Amino acid sequence: MSSTSTAQRGLRARLERARAGGAYDRFVDRTDNWMLALAALFIVVLVWPVLDENMSPGLRDALYWADITIWLVFVAEYVIRLARRIAGGSSAPISRT
Repeated sequence: MSSTSTAQRGLRARLERARAGGAYDRFVDRTDNWMLALAALFIVVLVWPVLDENMSPGLRDALYWADITIWLVFVAEYVIRLARRIAGGSSAPISRT
């Protein structure tokens, strides 16, 4: 049972360091511009097949998989952001605005 309490103390110590070190803010600062660029790319990937009715099947498939990949990146970034916010101990909204 002492290994469990040691693990819990280790986890608490890591969370305290994350809170004090501003891990959430650093993560957001590092990813905001990339996520904005990805959002702009997402709009292109979403709209292009609608506007180009004569698109080749290969390009249509590539855009489909780009759409899926972008969504996976969005979900991963959100989960990481949420986890870091929880580790930071704040009850403030996730958005910085």
